[in-house]
Amino acid sequence: MFSRLRNFFAFAERSEAAMNAPAETLYQLCLTHSRDPQLFLTGGVEDTLDGRFDSLCLSVGCVMHRLALVSDTHQQQAKQTSQQLFDIFCSDMDLTLREMGVGDLGVSKRVKTMSEAFIGRLTAYREALTQNDKTALEDALLRNLYRSETPSDTQKKQAQILATQVLTCIGTLSKLEDGDVLCASIELPPIARQ
Repeated sequence: MFSRLRNFFAFAERSEAAMNAPAETLYQLCLTHSRDPQLFLTGGVEDTLDGRFDSLCLSVGCVMHRLALVSDTHQQQAKQTSQQLFDIFCSDMDLTLREMGVGDLGVSKRVKTMSEAFIGRLTAYREALTQNDKTALEDALLRNLYRSETPSDTQKKQAQILATQVLTCIGTLSKLEDGDVLCASIELPPIARQ
């Protein structure tokens, strides 16, 4: 009897993992994308916990924006994948905080704060990207990725370059087939160049 229960629960875990597979693959792509050394070396993003969080928010935001562009026939699947991507992001933040030694009570509060911060960034990026508004994107990058209310000239220049590259990345993603995006059979173009 116990072996049947164990097999049932193992099957349930595998089934859930299989259902989330494209979202999990997209998240792994975003993680790799957000850790591009050029983003920190030439892009001017601080290589700190906050900087890495914000670069991940930008990468996930680009993918979620592309998912929002999926045709009406696959819109439901795209919404589901987007939700799964967000859930995986939150679970990863939870795990990361626990690995850093944050206690149970602190973790839930911080994950809530981080998820709210992510939603704010996603909203700002999506509005700028939907309007193809480079200036609004630069402002969003300065506020979020560079965390600067009074940016230096260097940060402004870096934000201008990065905004152009993010728009190029979005342009490349928009040319991909919906099916490839939904199956996570894609590569994310770099957003920081030498």
